[in-house]
Amino acid sequence: MEGINILDHMVGIGVTLLTTGFFAMVGFVWKTSHKASMLEQRVEAHEKRITSNASKLEKLSDKQYSIVRTMPRD
Repeated sequence: MEGINILDHMVGIGVTLLTTGFFAMVGFVWKTSHKASMLEQRVEAHEKRITSNASKLEKLSDKQYSIVRTMPRD
């Protein structure tokens, strides 16, 4: 009787540890996935800003070139 009682406690402790470990792994994966998606959104926002700034710079460069072309030369 004593052996079965100890075995029940050991199985109970084992199940508790396994479920705790499982939920910890699920939480870690969830947190990592959330962090990765947030970083992906930030990268996309930075890419849009860079593309916009490159376009603005190209327009300013074209404007500067046209001003220089129209300036009278001595």
